[in-house]
Amino acid sequence: MMRRAILDKVATSVPMAHLDLTREHRYFMALTHAAEDPGYMRFFRERSQQGGYVILDNSTVELGQPEEITTYVAKAIQMEADEILLPDWLHEKDRTLREVDYGIHEALERGYQGEFMAVPQGRTQQEWLQCAREMLDYPIHTLGISRRYRPMFGTSRLFSVIALRNACMERNRPDVKIHLLGCAGQPETDVAPCLQLPYVQGVDSSLPCLFAKVNRLLEKGAERPLVSVDFFEDKYEVGVLKRNIEAWLALCSRHEVYVYSTAL
Repeated sequence: MMRRAILDKVATSVPMAHLDLTREHRYFMALTHAAEDPGYMRFFRERSQQGGYVILDNSTVELGQPEEITTYVAKAIQMEADEILLPDWLHEKDRTLREVDYGIHEALERGYQGEFMAVPQGRTQQEWLQCAREMLDYPIHTLGISRRYRPMFGTSRLFSVIALRNACMERNRPDVKIHLLGCAGQPETDVAPCLQLPYVQGVDSSLPCLFAKVNRLLEKGAERPLVSVDFFEDKYEVGVLKRNIEAWLALCSRHEVYVYSTAL
């Protein structure tokens, strides 16, 4: 029961060579730049058609900026993605809000019928939270918290999750969910406490692959390797990657008490 529940909330991003290792999962994050490959596109379309929940990421981290919206939406429609990320620009609140407005309009004009995830941005925690509040005036379905949140602001995403939920309730938007984009720290502290909350939809990360790339096992307290994933070319030792995926799922499901800063 526990494993099925966690598979419904945890997306594990892997290179093309290892997609089959996630076939039984229920929650997926596909990358738009990798969707240029027909096999990659087909894999995620099949997951959607078979009842999985597929989010198409705009590959901002990988491309350096969001993919052009018309191309991105066309891929989402072809993939039958359940949700897309609206454009966001690191630290830039006003530009991000303008792009959210434009992105929703363009997506609907092109016939996209899925859900929208907006990612708050700001140079301070207060500006970031104000960005989120203003996003709630748009017809979005999810607020995404970047893995950069903790490195930028030096505090736990758990408190940002609670702050976003409070903002949703204040704006009469209890329908809006929260998603954790990536994992910059240890999943047992950065992710697991958040996933216990019913309004947190899920999390995605390629963390098991980062450890597999340096032939290390993912374990409690392990520091994130300073490498990146090549989703087109990377191939890992399958046994190590399988072990790391299982460890990632287990660490995301842990429920322990931690002491956090009381700052947002």
